[in-house]
Amino acid sequence: MKKLTKIIALALALMLALTSFVACNPESDPEGEVTLVVAGDTTEVFTVEISEIEGEKNVLTLVEHLKNEGVLDYKTDATGLFTEIGSVKQNAEERKYVWIWTSVEEDFDVSQSVPTKEYNGKTLTSSGFGAKDMALKDGAIIYFSYIIW
Repeated sequence: MKKLTKIIALALALMLALTSFVACNPESDPEGEVTLVVAGDTTEVFTVEISEIEGEKNVLTLVEHLKNEGVLDYKTDATGLFTEIGSVKQNAEERKYVWIWTSVEEDFDVSQSVPTKEYNGKTLTSSGFGAKDMALKDGAIIYFSYIIW
């Protein structure tokens, strides 16, 4: 019985260690440009120097930077999920929800049947992270639009 308990404890410790590596979010580049696209009723495109963003560098602080510049507005729910950004507005009755696609491979959703979107000849993949955990990489495209469930 003691041997079985040790094996289970070791297996759990190993799983926890491996999960820690998988859950690590990629680091953002300190410099370079990132493009943010908001495609709802209208399409807005913003190009931002990563070095201009104060504090942590992630998609949430990018959006906050644009809000502080007075060029983009957004709303989140109590859990931090976007309910509105620019002209992209969640509508639960129509089953339309705000969704994020990215060109940053480290942020890709890796589950089965991942939604993709084409933008300027590039295939963007649904993000597997929330905006606060998404990296800003030089040349990255972050794309907000709808997904219908």
